[in-house]
Amino acid sequence: MSFFDFSPGNETEPDRWTVSGKLYIYWVVAIPLTAVTMLTWFGWRHSRDATKSWSKEAKHLMLKTNQRFKGSIDTEKLVA
Repeated sequence: MSFFDFSPGNETEPDRWTVSGKLYIYWVVAIPLTAVTMLTWFGWRHSRDATKSWSKEAKHLMLKTNQRFKGSIDTEKLVA
């Protein structure tokens, strides 16, 4: 039997819906699974944002370092 059961009626009995006594299994599985899914998503999003932030800082430092040395070293002569 599923969690919900519909028994169509006849001339003497009306239609009848019944709910399984084991409906609690749905909630026991659904709530923790939803919590794990949301925590995983939040963790993934936080780590992705932290990586982006770290990457932006690294690029900024590299650009700052390159600009500082740009005037003191003639890079065109080094390449040629």
